[in-house]
Amino acid sequence: MSGQLKQGREPHQNTLKTILGDDGTEHLRILRSHHPVTISMADRGRAAPVSITDEADPPAGTEYLPDDHAIRYVAYQSANDPDPPERESAYKTMSFEQWAKTECASLGQQRVMEVVESRLKEHQHVGFACGQYDGDCHDLAVKVELSTMRDRDENILSEPTIDYNDLRDITPTSVTATIQYAGLEHTETFPVVVHETEGQFL
Repeated sequence: MSGQLKQGREPHQNTLKTILGDDGTEHLRILRSHHPVTISMADRGRAAPVSITDEADPPAGTEYLPDDHAIRYVAYQSANDPDPPERESAYKTMSFEQWAKTECASLGQQRVMEVVESRLKEHQHVGFACGQYDGDCHDLAVKVELSTMRDRDENILSEPTIDYNDLRDITPTSVTATIQYAGLEHTETFPVVVHETEGQFL
């Protein structure tokens, strides 16, 4: 889903996106509000940046290849495979920088979750994820998520337990994550954004 966020909380300007099941029937219709899934600069958190440094703990079978400056990792594993698999075909490689960036994003999400949850009241709950960001850097972001779900008659099934702007006030504007692995160190800084979605079952 994509869209353009407008500054402030203006009246809803919804568009529709229909999700089809395997049989071609409509299963879920997504209503994109003035806070669509595509994230913009206006969605950034307002609180001070945070950081975290930790050793990477990749799955069994992950290995640094110094000659290639790359990471060998388990890409395919069947139910009967040992851990890690013995089949060479089960492995793939990627550049260390690409792998490390993904690891940093996961570590950054963990830190943002700890910080935001420590600032929420007891009855308040939000979601966390990493995903593409179409704002100032067109890259990965750590996302703090709010959602509203309605039934066929537009009755609310679930809704946010914290106001969108209140959540922005307690969400860091960015997170800097540093991983250490195989004697190497890699640092990435990610924007932290708040976005809101609305969905309705058909």
